[in-house]
Amino acid sequence: MASGNYASLAAVEITFRSIQPLFYSTPIRLGGLGLSTAKIGNVLAVSSVLNGLFQAIVFARMNERFGSKKTFMFGVASTIPCIVMFPLLNFIAQHKGHGNFLWAGLGLQILFSLGIGLGYGAIFIFIAKASPNRECIGATNGISQTSVSIMRAIGPAVASSLFSLSIEKGILGGHLVYYVLTTFVGIALYIASFLPHRLWDDME
Repeated sequence: MASGNYASLAAVEITFRSIQPLFYSTPIRLGGLGLSTAKIGNVLAVSSVLNGLFQAIVFARMNERFGSKKTFMFGVASTIPCIVMFPLLNFIAQHKGHGNFLWAGLGLQILFSLGIGLGYGAIFIFIAKASPNRECIGATNGISQTSVSIMRAIGPAVASSLFSLSIEKGILGGHLVYYVLTTFVGIALYIASFLPHRLWDDME
């Protein structure tokens, strides 16, 4: 169960991360933001730095207060507003251009995305507890990493293809990819609901 949830979190995150630079670079008239390579690099760099700081400051406190299951589900659910921001940002770009409103929206998307990383810290705790004994920890981690590697291998290709298909065919106004990704998140949350509310050591 823990490995499956780790894989589902990796899947929803990698699809979001794959579409992010594509969306930023796609021309506004095609549904993106039309940002330059330099600006995209700056946005992603700022996002990475803030993410590291956020995890270091927030995770331990949140996990202690709300528990690993709620923290994990919060991390998964954080991708929903990130995805919703894509069409909203394009709407802002179409009507306001690359002005303050757009950069405020990008900042908001980055803020939402910080929550995703919390899910990893929480699910690692479940994976560690899932091992029946210390000798099996390596095997348990190996199984988990294998499933995640598969998701990270196919996720970008699937997400990129869906993004291109949505734009080229104009399916659902070019927003098909966002509906599909939101559905993925819903499935991931459903899978997460089967995680125990309390860790195994706590139940002994």
